[in-house]
Amino acid sequence: MISICSKTISDKTPYLTALDTVIKVHENIEVVAEIWQSIVPEGHPLEYQRLLAIQHSLHNQFKFYYITIEDEHRQLIGVQYFQYLPFRAAYFDSVLKQNVLLRNLEKYVVGERFRMLICGSLFSVNAPGYYFANEQYDPIKKGELLKKGAAEIMRISKKCELIFKDVDSILENYFNKSEFQAFNDDVTMTMPIRSEWNSLNDYIASLKHKYAQRARKILKAATELERINLSADQIHSQSTVINTLFNQVVQKQNIRLGIPDARYFYEMKRHKPDSFQFFGYFIENRMVAFSTYFIQHHSNELHYIGVDYELNKKHYLYFNILFDGISRAIDHKTACLELGRTAREAKAVVGAEPVAFKSYISFSSSLSKWIYTKLKARFQHTTELNLKDRHPFKNS
Repeated sequence: MISICSKTISDKTPYLTALDTVIKVHENIEVVAEIWQSIVPEGHPLEYQRLLAIQHSLHNQFKFYYITIEDEHRQLIGVQYFQYLPFRAAYFDSVLKQNVLLRNLEKYVVGERFRMLICGSLFSVNAPGYYFANEQYDPIKKGELLKKGAAEIMRISKKCELIFKDVDSILENYFNKSEFQAFNDDVTMTMPIRSEWNSLNDYIASLKHKYAQRARKILKAATELERINLSADQIHSQSTVINTLFNQVVQKQNIRLGIPDARYFYEMKRHKPDSFQFFGYFIENRMVAFSTYFIQHHSNELHYIGVDYELNKKHYLYFNILFDGISRAIDHKTACLELGRTAREAKAVVGAEPVAFKSYISFSSSLSKWIYTKLKARFQHTTELNLKDRHPFKNS
């Protein structure tokens, strides 16, 4: 097991709010394992085992903060999760590639001056970074508690930009009236799974002719592929090729906030052996692609993937991964398949729909705001979704 600092920051001097509520900040989730598991349900994005796997595999890139919130009777009423990410040059592509001096200056300014404190997880979709035992807890009081928790972390950390990610509808009004700036164009692609589909053939039958023809051609190109559901030990043994395949996907993204590697998949499989699935795609015993999933009761999430893009030309690896995801979601009788934020147009081709989430940010300086605006524009430019003629179903 990887050794991680187990310091509890504010147990000795808890922050008392006007509600006489005690907020405690911890750097290691294992310190609060028992009470965390007592309040956050299994399958939730903030469940203990999932956050533990992230902590074990990504502690060299992030700092993690775990907040417990107690009421005036010292009863646990909620938790809050933060990821602190100092921005690195590896996380973005320079737009000043032709000028070495300006390129290095850009990377220095962004890398040295831009740090993010995120309430939520960069490795989850539609997952607020907080959970309260009573979901009907007063929104204003809840919002104040969340801000107090963030303030306690910012008091002990370097100057940073504070982000509340994927805020739920109950708290939107509170944040809209606060000093935070909303950004509403954080879009993910979600594939609704129709109740009448019992197999992938039913899905294909629901497509318009040209889309159905294309799907059959893609599936035919994958006849040489062998799919294997890998164990944690098998993931570990394939770590080198996994990193190579994953990096091919990562390098196609111009903004990449935190870069997991094979350790992340290994830890996730080790801690979540049933709900986390890792499928390797093999040709003649050589892995040429992989896909990962979180299998939940109500929805499936196609998580991270890796692809050999040279072989992708012949075997349509990427689209076969999408079709396999649809097939598994149908088999699990889930309502939807979460496909993530990137390659939006390709996902629209198979029938996915854009879903927007609302997040809020507070800037530490004008320079930070300028950096954020530039990075956001760069990301939006490369992920812009064109839905023209992307209506694959017969009744659309």
